Amino acid sequence: MSTMKIRLVVGFCLFLFAGWYLLSASGCTTNINNSGDIILNSGSTTASTISSTTTLLPPGTTTTTTTIAAEPTTTTTTTSTTTTLPSPSTTSTTTTNAAGTTTTTTMTTTTLAGATTTSTTSSTTTTTTTTTLPGVTTTSAGATTTVAEIITTTTHAVVTTTTVATTTTSTTTPTTTLTTTTLAGGLNINPPAGSRVKLIFIHHSCGENWLEDTGAGFDWAGGLGAALEDNNYFVSDTYYDWGPDSIGSSTDTTDWPTWFDLGNETYFDAVCAESGQNSTYYNFERHASNPGGENQIIMFKSCYPNSEVEGSIDDEQAIYNSLLPFFSAHPEKLFVFITPPGKTHVLSYVNTRTLCNWLVASDGWLSGYTASDGSFNVAVFDFYCVLSETTSHHTIEGASIIHEYAGGYDGTSPYHDDETEDAKHPNGDGNTKATTEFIPLLNYFYHRWQDSK
Repeated sequence: MSTMKIRLVVGFCLFLFAGWYLLSASGCTTNINNSGDIILNSGSTTASTISSTTTLLPPGTTTTTTTIAAEPTTTTTTTSTTTTLPSPSTTSTTTTNAAGTTTTTTMTTTTLAGATTTSTTSSTTTTTTTTTLPGVTTTSAGATTTVAEIITTTTHAVVTTTTVATTTTSTTTPTTTLTTTTLAGGLNINPPAGSRVKLIFIHHSCGENWLEDTGAGFDWAGGLGAALEDNNYFVSDTYYDWGPDSIGSSTDTTDWPTWFDLGNETYFDAVCAESGQNSTYYNFERHASNPGGENQIIMFKSCYPNSEVEGSIDDEQAIYNSLLPFFSAHPEKLFVFITPPGKTHVLSYVNTRTLCNWLVASDGWLSGYTASDGSFNVAVFDFYCVLSETTSHHTIEGASIIHEYAGGYDGTSPYHDDETEDAKHPNGDGNTKATTEFIPLLNYFYHRWQDSK
C-alpha cells in the first residue's frame, strides 16, 4: 500500500471517530427499525419535534392533546352552547386520565309542558344541545376547536332550527256551528220609543200559528203577536188570497222578486198600506190603536216546503241577491226576512243550514250592503235554526248576537208532535221559543236601522 493510500485510510478513520465523538457528546442515539432504516433520536431543543397523542375515553368521547417538546402539556378548550330553560336539573362529572387530560361531562335535564329535554356537554370537540318543546325542535351546535402542529383552527357549526308543524285532528260528532257577533258598546234591545211602529208580516199557516195568542187553547200558538204589541209595535198581516191578484197566496222563495219589483211596485204599495188582520182563523187579539201611516217594517217568510234546498244553494242565493237593489231603493222601510221553518224531517238539512248560515253571516248575503242612504235596512232571523234543535239558537245574549246550530243537528226537528200532515207545522213549544229569541233581535234591528240613517 502506498503512502498516499495509508494517509487516506487514516484520515477517513479520524473523520468517523470525530463524528462519533460529536454525536455521543450531544446525547443522540441511533436505532434501526423493522425496515432497516436508521432513526436518529435527539433530546436537543434545537431539533423540536411535535407528537400528537389520542387517548381513548368512554365511547362517543375523544380528546386531542398536543405536546410540544420542552413545553408544558397543552389541553384543548371546548366551547359549548348552553340553552337555559326554567329550573333545570344539572349533573357534572369530571375525570382526569393518566396523561393529565381532564374530561368534564355535564348533563342538564329540563322538563317543560310535559316534555323532557336532555342536554349533554363533554370535552369532545363538538357539543350539541337539543331542546324539545311541543311542536318545535331546536338544535344548537357548539364550536369545534382543533389544535395540530401548533396551528389552531376554529370552526363554527351552523345553528339549525327546525320547526315541526303541529297537526291537530279534532273529530267531533256531531258538529256545532256557532257564530258570535259582539258589538262594542252593547246592543240596544229596548222597544222603540214614542209612537207605535207599524209592522206587517207576510206569511201563511206557520206564521199564523206563530202569531197566535198562547193560553187560548191553541196548541201551536207562539204568542208573537202579543209580544210584538208589548214591545210597541202595531201588527198587521197578509195571508192566502190577500191583495192585488191574490198575491198573498204566493210566498215561495221564487215569488219574492214579484213582491219586491222596482218595475212594478203595485204589490209593495199594497203591503205598505195594509193595516188589517187577514188570517183565516186568527186568534191574535190586538189591543193597540192604529197609529196611522204606512207600515215601517216589512217581515216576510216562506212556508215549510221551502226549507228543502235541492242540489245546491246557488238558485236561492241568486234570488235573494236580486232583492237587494229594491231594498236599497227603499231606505224608509226595514225589511226583515224570516227563514222558512223546517218540516218534521228536512232531507236537505246540510244544504239548508248552509243557506241559512249564508243569509245570516256578516260575510254572507248582506256583506257590504247598505241602503241608498247608507242605512242598514235589511235583517234576517233564522227561524229554521231556532226550530231545528232544542239547543239551536238565534238571539241576543248580553252584548252578543248568537247564531248557533246544535251539535246534534240532523234535519229532524224536536218541535213537531207527530208524523202527520199537521206535524209539518212547528208546535207551540217551538213557536214560543222562537218568539223569545226573536223579539230582542227585532228591537236591535230597528235601532240599528234608525241609528244608521
